[in-house]
Formats: sequence, structure tokens, C-alpha cells
Amino acid sequence: MCHRHLSFKKSTACGHLILTEERNVDCQDPQCYNSAVHPPDCAARSGRARAPCQCRRYYTQPIRVVHRDELQTKCPRCSSRHS
Repeated sequence: MCHRHLSFKKSTACGHLILTEERNVDCQDPQCYNSAVHPPDCAARSGRARAPCQCRRYYTQPIRVVHRDELQTKCPRCSSRHS
């Protein structure tokens, strides 16, 4: 299934995680509506006139990666509170 890959760095000033990258990972499955290989005429291939596509339309849980390198600043939320 298609999913998202989220990368974070930890703020040493406040301890919160800061999102640094978000990207979609394509599962390359034609039965997944979110995939680039999903056929645009999928519903027509089912043989039912005007039938909606029945392929999966959701992402699985994202992969979360926290990188070892830390940021010395506060996260944006904490920075905006104390300014």
C-alpha cells in the first residue's frame, strides 16, 4: 500500500520533534488508487457501466524516522508562544 515517509529532528531546547521531510512512497500496485500505476480507466475495466472504481483509496500508517542530528533551536510552536 502507498504510505507516507516522515522525517523528524529533535529540538534540544524544548524536546519536541520537528518535521523536516514528508514524502509519499508509491506501492506500485495497480489495485491502489493512490499509486502512479493505477489505470485511469479502472472503473471501465470492471465491465460495469458508470461503476465507481473499487480500488483501495487510503494510505497505510506513515513510517516515522527521527534522525540523530538534533536542532539547537525551539520548535516553531514553542518559538511562537514565547515571542
